[in-house]
Amino acid sequence: MRPSVFQRRMEFLVEKGYAVLPLSTAVEALRNGTLRPGATAITIDDGWYGTYAEMYPVLRGLGLPATLYIATYYVQKPTQVLNMVVRYLAWARPDHTIDLSHLAPALTGCFRLSHPTEQSDACERIIQYGHTELDHEGRQDLVRRLAAILDFDIDSAEEARLFRFVTADEVGDMAAHGIDIQLHTHRHRFPTPEDGGIEPEIHDNRSALATMAPGPFEHFCYPSGDYDRAQLPLLEDMGVVTATTTEPGFNYATTPPLLLRRFLDSDTITEIEFEAEMCGFFEIIRRTLGIKI
Repeated sequence: MRPSVFQRRMEFLVEKGYAVLPLSTAVEALRNGTLRPGATAITIDDGWYGTYAEMYPVLRGLGLPATLYIATYYVQKPTQVLNMVVRYLAWARPDHTIDLSHLAPALTGCFRLSHPTEQSDACERIIQYGHTELDHEGRQDLVRRLAAILDFDIDSAEEARLFRFVTADEVGDMAAHGIDIQLHTHRHRFPTPEDGGIEPEIHDNRSALATMAPGPFEHFCYPSGDYDRAQLPLLEDMGVVTATTTEPGFNYATTPPLLLRRFLDSDTITEIEFEAEMCGFFEIIRRTLGIKI
């Protein structure tokens, strides 16, 4: 989302008198039936540097509380996020055809980046190789080789921190000025029981956040909206009070606290669509027709 769009969204909430509440306050009021009309909780995912550089000043300037769910791996290891930078480089250079064997001997295939399916396949192979075969330093070397092949100025992108997360000090600054720092798994993944379950991710995430912000860390957001209903009791056992999905819709007293719904705003949402969501028009359509919008 462009900073100017985010600024307009937040100004709209203030100008129209929406009751913007801290998430914990909103959830408590939802449960006991005292939620104010138009009550809204602002939640932000992941922990990108752009959140600190662009969104945080707007929120602070308008006096709006917000919850930031942080995946802490890339805070502790301040390197570029592989899946994001690979997809961005491929998108930014659609005029190229890439032979993956020039990127790494273990990779094969020649792909036209102008072709959506081939571009996606190339990215998935690169990302899979990076995550399974390389450590975080090796992944950074992989990114630099890819940028060189695609003739992309990666130095400028690194200087602007386009694909990096906030630092621990920046997390602390936000926590001291109205941003509630909460759980989002350590490695931005919701593992299956076969992969070890969710407990290690929550434990590592909570331990890392405890070095940056005061807590308590009891609100959670499912990474990429992925969750497993069978593991919800495990979240409860680990002291998770609420968990946010990517399912659209308003939240009610009957909404399970570990399956909170949300409105995902973005640059592709028009002003009139944003207003229709905030005033409840789209919610009426969802409840009347039983469709997701």
